[in-house]
Formats: sequence, structure tokens, C-alpha cells
Amino acid sequence: MPPKTRTDSTASDIDATMKEILQQLKRINNRIEIIEEKVDSIESSLNYHTEQWKEVKEDMDQIKNTIPALKGKMEEHEIEKANKMAEIQGVPHHQDESLKDIVTKVAELNDVHLTPVNIDMVYRNKSKKSIIVKFIQTHICQDFIRSFKAKKNKSLTSKELGYKTASKIYINEYLLYPTRQLFHKVREYKKENNFKFAWTINQKVFLRETEGSKAIHIKSLSDL
Repeated sequence: MPPKTRTDSTASDIDATMKEILQQLKRINNRIEIIEEKVDSIESSLNYHTEQWKEVKEDMDQIKNTIPALKGKMEEHEIEKANKMAEIQGVPHHQDESLKDIVTKVAELNDVHLTPVNIDMVYRNKSKKSIIVKFIQTHICQDFIRSFKAKKNKSLTSKELGYKTASKIYINEYLLYPTRQLFHKVREYKKENNFKFAWTINQKVFLRETEGSKAIHIKSLSDL
């Protein structure tokens, strides 16, 4: 057999190199296929989670839209409840007092026929300075408050209830905390700016500058 020439050796080396390159390409292609499979899997997972996220977001949006309506219903319920309530100030606190008897006596002195049956519940506030009474119906509460307001020139005192002291008694509608805070600020504004009237009705706050001027409904401090 004749010896290999330089050309034969070079061709053989090239074949070996090409074979190695082809093997490397095959391995690379295999890796690419594996990577593509993983990418497809990730893409499917992402699509799934994207759909899941869309559903979650839709649920969250529905909940967010529901919250204001629920808050509105809660506020309506609180206002409806508060409109049956009155606050009596100026009655001295005694350990063995009967609050229902006190309320019915106050009503009698204001020419309002009232029995304990008309009272849903009655209690002293935390400071014991005020008596909070909730009536079974709104119109009973309104009559109770209105009758007192109608007798502006006739002051009612604790002495008329049988107490030794003669502290002046006030009757107002019971105010929910936000209304109470707003009304406090409105009264300060009234005093500082020489307005003549500030009052509340059904948890709404009003301000009037003079006797014949228009009543202003104050919804928030930004209205002042």
C-alpha cells in the first residue's frame, strides 16, 4: 500500500473536524429542542397564570366596586338608627336613677304623651353627663325633640324633675361621630365669623348668616 500523502492527511483531518462539528451541532440542536420545550412550558404556564391573574383582578375590581355601595348601606342604616335617638343634657347623675322614668317625665313637662313602651333603649354616655334615648319610631323621637325646641322661652331645669339643683336641660338629636365632629367645627366657624345660626337635622349640618338669609348645607369642612 502506498504511503498517505499530505493531501490525504489533510482531507482526513478535515473529515474528522467536520464530523466533530456535526456532532457538536447535533448536541446544540438537542439542547435547543430541550430549551424550546421549556420555553413552551413556561409560556403555557405564563398564559395560564395570566388568565388566572385576569380572573383575580376582575374579582378584585368587583369587590372594590361593591365596597362603596356597602359603605353607603351601612351609613344609611346608622343614620336611620340615629334618627330615632335623642340626647338629653343637664340631668344630674344618681346611682339608683330610672332613666326611662326621667325620659317620660321630661316628655310630660314638654306636653308630649310618652310611655316606657315607646322607648327602645336608654343609657348614660361614658361621661355620665348625657342621657341617650332610642325610641321605637322616628316620629316619636322627632316629636320629643320638636316639643322641646318649641318652648324656647320656657327653660326646663333639673329642679322640675325633682332634683335639688336647677341645672338647665337641653334636648338635641343624637349625632353620629362624624356629624358631631363637623358640627363642632361649624359652631366654631359660626362664632368666629358672626353667623347667627348653626343647627343639625337628620345628621345634616346647616349654617345661616342672618335671620332671613339662605340656609347653607355644610357637607364637609371644605364648604366653610
